[in-house]
Amino acid sequence: MIPFLPEVEPDSRLKDPIKIAANVADKKEKQVAELGLNPATAAICCFGFFTENGASHIPNNGSETQLIRDAWGVLSGYNHFVTFNGSSFDIPILLMRSLKHRIRPAVKIDNRKYQVTNHTDVRMILTNWNQMAKGKLPFFYQILTGQDPGEEIEGSDVQGYWDAGMKDDIFRHCEQDCKMTWELYRLIKSYYII
Repeated sequence: MIPFLPEVEPDSRLKDPIKIAANVADKKEKQVAELGLNPATAAICCFGFFTENGASHIPNNGSETQLIRDAWGVLSGYNHFVTFNGSSFDIPILLMRSLKHRIRPAVKIDNRKYQVTNHTDVRMILTNWNQMAKGKLPFFYQILTGQDPGEEIEGSDVQGYWDAGMKDDIFRHCEQDCKMTWELYRLIKSYYII
């Protein structure tokens, strides 16, 4: 995707050619780093889920297509879905990557704002649907449960971990996020009408 990225423009306030070049280089680096957060350019490396049996994951062992098929297979067995920021991140990426690989979704996950039907986005509930509100999963987990979430990989770190071959760290991170999300959901469903 890198060749298709739009050209970045330097900060118009800069006049020094060295500072302009550094500004452009920084913006290009950021642009490439954010490819994994964009549904049109990201690839799914792990699909995590939490069921009555606990946290689990489906790894990408070289085939995103198979991972997506397997993910829809898991999802097809349920009628309510719980995510943390899934409305903005997980669901759009899963749907876009499914489209890319021509895999028809096995279930409809309602992703409308201000609605809780068959999908509860815990982050949206906790922030009153304010996508710009501060607070990531470990933050909410710690303040609402009083438990330390432990070492946490940031979502923006996943590409670096993947490139370094640290897949098991990504898989543990994915399962830990699923466990924390489920615990928060169980906590908030008694306090919010869900």
